[in-house]
Amino acid sequence: MLVFTRQIGQTVCIGDDIRMTVSDKHDDCVAIGILAPAPTTIRCGGATVLPKILDSGERVYRLTLHSGDDIEIGATRVRVNFKPTRLTALTPRRIPVRIAIDAPAHIAVHREEVYARIQATAGRRAPAPFSRWLREANAAQTDRENLRAAPDASTWRLSAVSRQANAEFVFS
Repeated sequence: MLVFTRQIGQTVCIGDDIRMTVSDKHDDCVAIGILAPAPTTIRCGGATVLPKILDSGERVYRLTLHSGDDIEIGATRVRVNFKPTRLTALTPRRIPVRIAIDAPAHIAVHREEVYARIQATAGRRAPAPFSRWLREANAAQTDRENLRAAPDASTWRLSAVSRQANAEFVFS
């Protein structure tokens, strides 16, 4: 079992094709974004999690977990632990999230920055940071949903992406 400490916006790479990012933290839960290929099954609490399929065909999973919750990503088991923010005087976003990963021996598990360095050393181009990609994908999906759900033509919705949260501004 490998244990990582991650802050909001930091990513863990599981194998060559799965990225798991701590995307947000609330009082007693944490939001995790997972980018995984089509044949991967993700289970949380015994139930299979359905992905959000983007226009590009990529599958993004967004889970909200409490401390001590387990998820299964294919053959890999992941446990998330953190201190609830209401019990501390620290800024909620500064409290690290511990991610324990129990993967089979043939699956490499790295922090995103280490994975990028390994790819560069091997002469391969590392993918763009997944945390940035996740924010951009969420913003694009929100914009598309807002355009479809606009009550009338006189209302415009614009979503602004920041490191803190997604904010929505409505102009009439």
